[in-house]
Amino acid sequence: MKTVDIQAQVRKYGRLNFIKGELLKRGLTLKQFAEILGVSESFLYQMLHKDAKSRRVAKEIERFLEVPEGSLFPYVLEPVENSKKNSEEFRKE
Repeated sequence: MKTVDIQAQVRKYGRLNFIKGELLKRGLTLKQFAEILGVSESFLYQMLHKDAKSRRVAKEIERFLEVPEGSLFPYVLEPVENSKKNSEEFRKE
């Protein structure tokens, strides 16, 4: 499925419903999917409603659903600041 098609479906149905539909096709519930991802069901719900973010889990969800990276969670494509560099600058102050 193309990123444009996925984003159109997400806009129409919402990310949660899109993912639930894809899981239903695979015979999985959100609870089972959370177990596969190694997170709690409540954290998965929080991620799907944009309250929580996790690059690792977002990438795993996209990989599992076989959708292009960043199509469901665009923030996974954003550059990550170098925390080691930031830590060193903080210590100098």
